[in-house]
Amino acid sequence: QRTIQYEDQVLKKIGLADRLPRSEDALEGLTEGFIRQGKRFMQGNNFKEAKNCYDKALALIPINTKLEKFRGPIEEDLAKAAKITADKETYEKGKDAYKSQNWDDCISALESLPVDYQADLPSFLAYAYWKRGDKEKAKEMAYRCLNKQPDNNRAKFVLGNCHFEMGDMAAAYKIINEIKESDPEYPGIDEILVKTGAFAWGPIIIPGIIVAILGWIAY
Repeated sequence: QRTIQYEDQVLKKIGLADRLPRSEDALEGLTEGFIRQGKRFMQGNNFKEAKNCYDKALALIPINTKLEKFRGPIEEDLAKAAKITADKETYEKGKDAYKSQNWDDCISALESLPVDYQADLPSFLAYAYWKRGDKEKAKEMAYRCLNKQPDNNRAKFVLGNCHFEMGDMAAAYKIINEIKESDPEYPGIDEILVKTGAFAWGPIIIPGIIVAILGWIAY
């Protein structure tokens, strides 16, 4: 009676109206069919449908002990899908924290992921570390990002500001000016460009102005 009840449950789960195959080969073929479908969905990163297919295969396994050989590979794929999904959610959580300027949560989320999870991940960390006052860590993450994304303006913006705050005006101006040329509307670019430009060109421009004024007076 229990076997009949379980088979009825399996039939509903896998979507069959008739009874399950009685031969081992047919039962194994049905199980492998669901596994193949699951793998195709896995390859397309459709983890929801992959899980549905794998769950159907897992439901069939207790019916015949010879099907147990399929359990391990199925569970490996399910664990892989769960990890990919969890990492994606963590990445989005970190970016949401960045947008809301919650720097501690941003760092906590993104630091839990492999640093090469996404090419731009270090740029978000760089910005968060800079805003939290850790310039050395911010520079480290900015350089790491620029190694893979040389045109990442977020990383450049952090690096330029760090150089400015640490007194390297020439380096700061060079980087900030690169951002201005590639994206004139980049948020905050004009303010820092004026600051770095004043320090970078001041020692040259101001003496020139003084010389011009003195020449005009002498004239």
